[in-house]
Amino acid sequence: MANRAWTGAFWALWALLLLSWVLALAGLAALQNNCYSSPEAALGAVAGVHGFTNSLDCSSLYRLYWWLLAFVFALLVGVAVAAGTGWLVASSLSWALWSAVLSALFVMAGDSFLSLRDVSAAGTGIWWSRASTAAAGFILCAIFLLGLTFLLGWRQRRAAPGGGGGGAGPIKY
Repeated sequence: MANRAWTGAFWALWALLLLSWVLALAGLAALQNNCYSSPEAALGAVAGVHGFTNSLDCSSLYRLYWWLLAFVFALLVGVAVAAGTGWLVASSLSWALWSAVLSALFVMAGDSFLSLRDVSAAGTGIWWSRASTAAAGFILCAIFLLGLTFLLGWRQRRAAPGGGGGGAGPIKY
């Protein structure tokens, strides 16, 4: 797993995931901040939107999404530490599984923020922009998490004696 192309692809995906995480963090923080400056009628319109529960007030509405961002931050730190200490090869399938689960959750989160943009009370202005930023960040995170899942599940194979069938390939059990 230590060839240059794989390592370069890994760090490129890691950096892109970090940047998309920052975008999602900024969008979610802006939406959370909007809870305290928006009229009550607009806040009531948000509850019950696809992905959001109507039994929570606005200050608690985004809890799940904060947890998702925390888990991706843990993934970013964890794979960087594993890569830096040489343990990424041994733990790559665990990280790939964690990345796959998070990618599915981030797809649903992105859909929720896209739906939030369509609420009539939030359909224009700064709320729409903040929901769009959060949606873009969560969707990009999902894409780069899927890429990381694929890359972490990939294994390098040695060339067979006699020159047959070498190169990269899927895991062989």
